[in-house]
Amino acid sequence: MYKFFKTNITSLFFLIPIFVLPFLQSKLLLDISLNLRFLALNIFLFVFAVFGFLKFKNKSFLLYFKIYFSYLIYLLINIYLISCSSDAFFQYFLIFCFGLIVFLYQQYFEKIQLKINDFTNIFTLLGFVILIYAFYNYFQVYFSVGISHQSIYEIKACFSHKNILSEILFVLFPFSLFSLINSDIKFTKSLGLLNCIGIIYLVIVLITRAVWLSFIIGFIFTFFSFLLISKKEIKLSVLKKKLTYYYIISGFILVLVSIFIYSKLDNFETIKKSTVKIFSTYDSSQHRLELWNRSIEIFKENPVFGKGLATWKIEVLKYGNQNLQSQDNITFYQRPHNDYLWVLAEQGILGFIFFMMLIILIYFYLIKLIGKSTDSKELMFYWLMFYLIIGYLIFSFFSFPKERVEHNLFLGIIFGFIIHRYNQLNSNLQNISNKNLFYKGILLFLIIILGFSTVFAFNRFISEVHLKKAFEARSKSDWNFVIKEIEKSESFAYQIDPFSTPLKWYSGEANFILGYSDKAFSDFFESFKLNPYHIHVINNLATCYEIKGNHNLAIDYYKKAIKISPKFEDALLNLTAVYYNLHQDDSALFYISKIDTNSQIQKYKLFLQTILIKRIDNLIQAIENDLIVDVLKSIKSDNNWIFNIFVKSKSNCIIFDKQLLKDCLFILCFTEKKINQNEYQKLLLKYIDN
Repeated sequence: MYKFFKTNITSLFFLIPIFVLPFLQSKLLLDISLNLRFLALNIFLFVFAVFGFLKFKNKSFLLYFKIYFSYLIYLLINIYLISCSSDAFFQYFLIFCFGLIVFLYQQYFEKIQLKINDFTNIFTLLGFVILIYAFYNYFQVYFSVGISHQSIYEIKACFSHKNILSEILFVLFPFSLFSLINSDIKFTKSLGLLNCIGIIYLVIVLITRAVWLSFIIGFIFTFFSFLLISKKEIKLSVLKKKLTYYYIISGFILVLVSIFIYSKLDNFETIKKSTVKIFSTYDSSQHRLELWNRSIEIFKENPVFGKGLATWKIEVLKYGNQNLQSQDNITFYQRPHNDYLWVLAEQGILGFIFFMMLIILIYFYLIKLIGKSTDSKELMFYWLMFYLIIGYLIFSFFSFPKERVEHNLFLGIIFGFIIHRYNQLNSNLQNISNKNLFYKGILLFLIIILGFSTVFAFNRFISEVHLKKAFEARSKSDWNFVIKEIEKSESFAYQIDPFSTPLKWYSGEANFILGYSDKAFSDFFESFKLNPYHIHVINNLATCYEIKGNHNLAIDYYKKAIKISPKFEDALLNLTAVYYNLHQDDSALFYISKIDTNSQIQKYKLFLQTILIKRIDNLIQAIENDLIVDVLKSIKSDNNWIFNIFVKSKSNCIIFDKQLLKDCLFILCFTEKKINQNEYQKLLLKYIDN
């Protein structure tokens, strides 16, 4: 391996992306890695594709790439007809880059004839580097605040979340295991051992339940597939080897030791509860199930073609935020935490078929390789890749790896190597097409698309840099600077921020605060076109309509916001004010009653007291009984008393007026003794029970 990578300059196309791209981060961005890594991937692929245009010669154009090309055409039509937005193109170019990674690396491996040992050793070394970073992070947390269920979220190494770190560690685990078992070099064998121990321990500590399932169910599925697919003599040779059981038993011991060590650092109940949560329906699991149900509803709206790329995060909002963390009206979900439902909802049945066909084809190639291979090391490698992909598919059911650049890079390289090995073992597929000009034409076409993708990625990167500056200015209430930075950030490549909020909304907010109501209205209206279900966009647009004197439209939009988020206090309070100004007091009281009485909004109690005092005044004028009127006047002079009666009316589920009169009669009869119980019953019947 060392001699090959030392003497072959083309090895840089293998080493640079996997040892550089996953570590790129920038605090200039809101998401410190996504758009930076996407830009870096595009630049690298552009250079790689130009190199391929000059150096690669066509040997075969497999069915896999024909299907992928058809998939890209379908998605382009999908974007044009349904979801022509900046985020849709981002998703499209990410999918395009994944296919290009597979294609270029398949051709690259054909050219350099990379051996399995060299391929696995590189990923083993990468695993060691990431583990060093992760354990450095681990000990930082351990010595500062200690290891606990809360603090482990700070252990993420070069990734944006601990779960992403766990997923990457799982992907690298089979390579380390292969190096441990099969390497003839002590150094790589030792790395494999250290990696296996470190990966298992960290995955347990990080409590990423989806990755736990990948390890366990992936092993079970792979083991039974091995028993079904493998030839009898191979099964017997593996099952008779003492070494097989040695590694299995060692693995179980390692798991138990890791759990024991972790239980000494944190409460063992944490792991126990987390294990139960895998199949439970509460907390984050309940939220995930709610998102899945909404995803199915989105899919049902357009089952054939889907709602369009990058539309899930917008479409999901119209189903409301009940039973979700987004009830706080600050959280906005960006994906359903299930890649399959994500594809179904956005791309429809047709897109899902393309998506699954590509996975099925890779398994077809792997099974063919397993059937034709006679070398024990090769067979172990193919079975480990079988295990890796099964595990990847499992955690994809609970996560969103298709969005992350590093996941796409690693999986694309692995797919490229599998296709390359399939070509090697199936000589009849070689030289299917000797039309090198046609092949060069395809590469040139891909380079042109990649050029657009690179320009797009660069603009997206720059836009997010300006958006980060706008956020910082917003936190300091520097509204003029917010407007300036939003103007710089909005482009064809970036129209909605990572939280589903259109960029124009921020400039609209700034213009509104500065008193430029017409500009604010224009910004909010443009934002509504991009995301018609964003409650803050709807609420602010409604406020602009109210300022313009269009009360009916204002009411309609406020009601839209409340339908999406029934506990959205800003919209409820604004709608209350509109109805009060229109002298529709019953409607005003109805909507303000929906606000939690513990609300911290300053205007809440002021609005409420104003409405309730008016209700009391109306009763004073309507009721002829002087005794009741005197009590009403006493209550009216005490704001706390009024508020307590209102709280009581909500608790008893009766209207405020009746609760008020009920309290008045109780005071007259049982506290002040000004009426007897007979009179009390008659007055109850007259004013409350009628």
